[in-house]
Amino acid sequence: MEIVPTTNSLRDIVDWLKNGDFVCIHTNTDYIYYYSKETCNSIEDHRLIYVNVMPGLLDEGEWPYYIENEGFVKYTKTLPTKPENIYRFNLNY
Repeated sequence: MEIVPTTNSLRDIVDWLKNGDFVCIHTNTDYIYYYSKETCNSIEDHRLIYVNVMPGLLDEGEWPYYIENEGFVKYTKTLPTKPENIYRFNLNY
């Protein structure tokens, strides 16, 4: 299934997580992986979506706060997944 981002990136991230995808929001130096405990069987079964964001979105904690407030948790284990399940997006501000 193709991933088509909208103009509301934070909503996209929450929707992807609700659909069972793993999402990594990151800058050039920091990475935070999120997933839904309810939909996670094995990372190999899910898409892994990388979203490159402005540093302030991670530094200020706004997006992590919103994502965690929606009930999603950080993923801290290794991330083996099939290459065909990895997607990357850069947010241009």
